[in-house]
Amino acid sequence: MKIRIIDPSLQNRNMFKDILTQIGQPDVLLQSDARQLFNRDKPLPCDLVLINADVGFGLSAPDIIRFLTRDNLVPAWCKFVIVSSDTSYQLSAPIFRYLQTEILHLPVNFQNIRYLVYRTITSIKLFKPILAKLHKMAPAELVKKVTDINIKNRDPILDDELLVMKLQLLMQAKQPELALKLANKIKDPACQFRELAYINLVTGQDDAINSLVADAQKKNRFLFGRVYLMTYLNVAERNYRSALRLFQQLPLESLRGNDAQAYALLLQQAEGLQKALSFINGRLSKASRTSMLYSNLIATKTKLYFVALATGELDSLSRVDVYMMLQEMADHRIWQKGEFKYSVYAPFLGLGMALHEGKAIAEEQFELLLLQLKKLDMSQLNVLLYAANKLEKHNASREIHERLEQVLAKVEVSPELISYMILHNIVLATSMTEERLKFRLEYLALNHWQSGRYYRALMRFKDLLSIFPDAEDSEQQMRRLISESGLTRYWRYIRS
Repeated sequence: MKIRIIDPSLQNRNMFKDILTQIGQPDVLLQSDARQLFNRDKPLPCDLVLINADVGFGLSAPDIIRFLTRDNLVPAWCKFVIVSSDTSYQLSAPIFRYLQTEILHLPVNFQNIRYLVYRTITSIKLFKPILAKLHKMAPAELVKKVTDINIKNRDPILDDELLVMKLQLLMQAKQPELALKLANKIKDPACQFRELAYINLVTGQDDAINSLVADAQKKNRFLFGRVYLMTYLNVAERNYRSALRLFQQLPLESLRGNDAQAYALLLQQAEGLQKALSFINGRLSKASRTSMLYSNLIATKTKLYFVALATGELDSLSRVDVYMMLQEMADHRIWQKGEFKYSVYAPFLGLGMALHEGKAIAEEQFELLLLQLKKLDMSQLNVLLYAANKLEKHNASREIHERLEQVLAKVEVSPELISYMILHNIVLATSMTEERLKFRLEYLALNHWQSGRYYRALMRFKDLLSIFPDAEDSEQQMRRLISESGLTRYWRYIRS
């Protein structure tokens, strides 16, 4: 098995290598600087990656895992394990991988690592033959191969991981009923909640989602998971006040990072720019200037100003005042090369500034950034989509939107996705005419449908009808698609 260890600590790297060698896993590559990964074009040959929760330069383990997943730089069967010395460390939201991402708390011992390796080898042995040919299989063949896998372990952790892999593959084969049966067999309550929420969200079963969330609330379980889920659904419908009330169920005084950003953007949409700035400034006054939290808050503040300028909702401030505040944020040190996580967004910040200034140079900057299309994340693509629409580059806009759809397919319900959805709604509303927006959403829906991505197609039809409820032709197409998908209903829509 090929193993990679990414950790700034020489002591940690050597410790893991020694243990892995002792248990018969000598094929270990050590890496201290995660920034090197961002320049790769070829996949990493690895089956297991141990990565420190904080890899330095403003980057976290989830940042790296999502980047490698988005750009297909690791095999589909690769397993990630996040290593942390903080015993309270946990993921705010799951990460889209076939083998579940785990957390390993330091200090570790020989038995911890041996057990981890055993489970990883078992999972890969069972699923690698399928995952290696996943996109070449017809749905019927995929269902047969998945259902033929016989799980005979007595290990609840391994059993749950294998069940999750099976149900994810069954969802790709458009077999939600079989996936639901497997999800109900998962022993770990948090894992079962997450997978049931995923299946019902993708298939638009609102009654099942409401029941799932109500049951979790009654048992006082999964606060963050259920709040993220319901907030996301309300943001998708542009019900920002309801979304804000839901998000306020979280412990607001301890919100950090991506949670704080999502909350600030919700505040801006529901209660205005000044409320959002007050929240962010309060957090900035308490954050260490060298912390990741401080950098994240500065980035959030920059987004708030951009949103205000794009929407014209300035909340009693003048446009000139907001622009000057934005300029101050644009000159902040976090966008410089020392802060790697944020410096990669500096060109997009520059593009946004150029657009607001009306400079001809914006077009030149846009063309240069468009060349990097396949390497961009959803935040960068969102800015590029806004620029394409403002510069009336309609073919490029469609190409960017199609790439966004590919990237979003690998993003879980999380505070990052909630922030993206808020900003994406604003991009569509402020940079596209109603006619062009309607045409674009229908195009995306039909493109997914023709490519066999039924659930993605349904989501785009739902977006279209939430904005244009009188689009009868699209509603009829959606009802046909519901029927083809084997569903009886999709949210409030019943198949015809």
